[in-house]
Amino acid sequence: ELFLKDNDISMVPTNMLMPYVNLVRIDMTSNSITHLSSNSFPNTKLANLMLESNRISFLENSAFQGLSSLETVNLANNLASYLPGNIFAGFKNLSKVTLDNNPWACDCLMKDFAQWLNTSSPTLDIEVECRSPSKYFGKKLRDLSVDDLTC
Repeated sequence: ELFLKDNDISMVPTNMLMPYVNLVRIDMTSNSITHLSSNSFPNTKLANLMLESNRISFLENSAFQGLSSLETVNLANNLASYLPGNIFAGFKNLSKVTLDNNPWACDCLMKDFAQWLNTSSPTLDIEVECRSPSKYFGKKLRDLSVDDLTC
């Protein structure tokens, strides 16, 4: 396990954690991370990734690529408004993704993610609450039709 909570970390350099191949849990809660790029977490045994209360506004499509053991991801209390369509696709062990308190924009840029969400396993615990546009404020992305997501 690696605990880096409250360290004012602003970025996760690509492959920085590569030497730690046996890590099962990384807690980077309450830092200043703004984005997640490809290969930020090249740890194949990583099961729990805690990124709550950062400043993450951008996640690359392959930010979690190679994390075949991933079970839980916490991205609550960040600044993300969009998610790539298949950012969580293909993770067989994934059971919980916490996305609360982000300024989610439920528009055309979330269509691909909404389609994935609607076809994902019903046992996957994941909710996205819309903050914009105003007509969808407070609504769950799962409850909207893909046709509702316009720009």
